Amino acid sequence: MDELINALKARKENNSEEYCYKTPDLDRDIVAFEALSTVHKAARLIYLNKTGHNPCLDL
Repeated sequence: MDELINALKARKENNSEEYCYKTPDLDRDIVAFEALSTVHKAARLIYLNKTGHNPCLDL
């Protein structure tokens, strides 16, 4: 659980325009997506859900 919380905090700290477009682009790169750990996939999903799939919004 601590790893997930830390991953979510890192996403919040990195919430920039560049980062916000990079996050959904990962869906198009299957190899990179598969390389993510389960925790990072969960953090990514929570991040996208929290921002309404528009990660350029403030958290």
